[in-house]
Amino acid sequence: MEGIRRWLRPAAVAPVVDEQIACRDEGALKVIDTSKSTRVESSRKRGREPTRTVVASTDGACQDWTLGNGRKRRLAAWAVHWHNAVFPDMSAVLDDEDVALHTNQRAELRAVLEAVRVASSDGGNISLTVRTDSRWVITGYEDWMPRLWKQNRWRTTNKKPVKHADLWQALDDASRGLEQVKFVFVKGHAGDKGNERADALAVAAIHRHRSDHGTYSGCT
Repeated sequence: MEGIRRWLRPAAVAPVVDEQIACRDEGALKVIDTSKSTRVESSRKRGREPTRTVVASTDGACQDWTLGNGRKRRLAAWAVHWHNAVFPDMSAVLDDEDVALHTNQRAELRAVLEAVRVASSDGGNISLTVRTDSRWVITGYEDWMPRLWKQNRWRTTNKKPVKHADLWQALDDASRGLEQVKFVFVKGHAGDKGNERADALAVAAIHRHRSDHGTYSGCT
């Protein structure tokens, strides 16, 4: 009978709780969570690519130049320099017809927008690091836009329309195509190679556009 009872006794079954495995480690019960490794493995099976980090230095430039007869024209340009040549460098004069919109701030913001657009259109899982000398852009993207402007329907705390809202909204939309957008502040005109390259590209874009039209001076 004793042999029959042993034969009928059910085998022990290890408890399983939330994808966890229990094991003994030096006499203490240790729980190992396998859910993360399971998710990583399943993502690999689905063909999900690992996140790739790309770095861009962005900058804007603004200059006044004389047209003749005392008339002046203000031009602002943006530029993006890609580190390690992951994408071709880019630069252009702002395409806004309203001269009042040709400011250094708008050019700085447009540069970041164009960098995000290119990175997000490349496909795959990309994390973009933007190196810029504009604290205004960084604070706007990290603080003002998510915490104030979007909640207030693109108005400031004083109920006034956000300046350059068209570019901020475009940047917000384009950023959704990236895993992450990270900003690094660099001091302008202080020897940072990426910043110096982006600045030179922006200034060259203005020179190309104005061709041989008079003299110019910097503006803000």
